[in-house]
Amino acid sequence: KPVQLAVLLMVLGAVVAASADLNFDTQGILMLLGNNITTALQGVTLRTKMEQLGESSLGTSGIMYYNALLSLPFLTTIIALRSGEVDALLAFNSWGSWDFLVILAASSGLGFALNVAFFWCTHVNSPTTTAVIGATKNILTSYAGMLFKDY
Repeated sequence: KPVQLAVLLMVLGAVVAASADLNFDTQGILMLLGNNITTALQGVTLRTKMEQLGESSLGTSGIMYYNALLSLPFLTTIIALRSGEVDALLAFNSWGSWDFLVILAASSGLGFALNVAFFWCTHVNSPTTTAVIGATKNILTSYAGMLFKDY
């Protein structure tokens, strides 16, 4: 019951916050809703699979590997179908620039570290706790952006 109450309060808070939104955009709201649903499903499925598999031969790193492997075709298709993305990628002039490659490698490494942290957090906590931590991170990121005038 406490978990359902926490989720209900989070949804209610989001509805109250969005009720005064002057720039209502149906497509944006639907995309956000889809993101929230798939994120919640990922957390619950991940936790369920981790509990079912326990410390089997697959383990957390195996689950991360298969998560990335199964996501890749879907994401690649979305990028390919999106207008102009493939052409812009192929026409990008800085592929040979060391500055760009170092930043790309650092960004990829940090993305991997974030994914490991997400899996570890889901492993030691409930999916609801992981969602609350993610929301808190987003709040802190927004305030940091406002502080550094990047918002």
